[in-house]
Amino acid sequence: MKEFVELGKTAVVIVDMQNDYCSEKGYFAQNLGLNVDPIQTAAAKIKKFVEAARNKGLPIIFTKMTEDKEHVAQNLKRKMELTHGDFFAKPGSWGHDLYEIVPENTDLVLEKNHFDAFTNPDLEKILKEKGIENLIVCGFTTIVCVDTTVRSAFSKGFNIVLPKDLVATVGEREKQHNATLSVLGFHFAYASTSEDIENILEGE
Repeated sequence: MKEFVELGKTAVVIVDMQNDYCSEKGYFAQNLGLNVDPIQTAAAKIKKFVEAARNKGLPIIFTKMTEDKEHVAQNLKRKMELTHGDFFAKPGSWGHDLYEIVPENTDLVLEKNHFDAFTNPDLEKILKEKGIENLIVCGFTTIVCVDTTVRSAFSKGFNIVLPKDLVATVGEREKQHNATLSVLGFHFAYASTSEDIENILEGE
């Protein structure tokens, strides 16, 4: 896997590490009554990993999902009206903000209005301009936005490293989380851990 964490050709993409998904005061926990403990555990490890990756000069890209009715993609809006009955993560709101992490000036933050991060065309454009071939994908949730982003990235020719301890979903969806990791790791990504990746970055 060492060749897929090559400095100068690798970037870190953190998918939707936002208050509404991660915080115990966010929409998932407060409005839907979901258990965000697994997400919070992974988020704490992402913060540590981002520091290590940034210190090695890897580009850090955060994505932020919008799920409010004024900005969300039309087909997703219709789906949400049937499944959630409400909208959230509105731009400018606390729920839309990144969870317990402040981007550095060298980091990028990209908005998206659909599950797949590559529906924002700026993502692929930026990666190509930087000569990036490999992506370390972290974030939330495993079974939706991480899954669709990994599959999309792979179809666009990127090599994907998926640190299993840096992705998560709500506790009620643990079986789906594990099943998604199994499929992604077999077909679309090189499954690893944050420790293994940090060791490679340190030259161990």
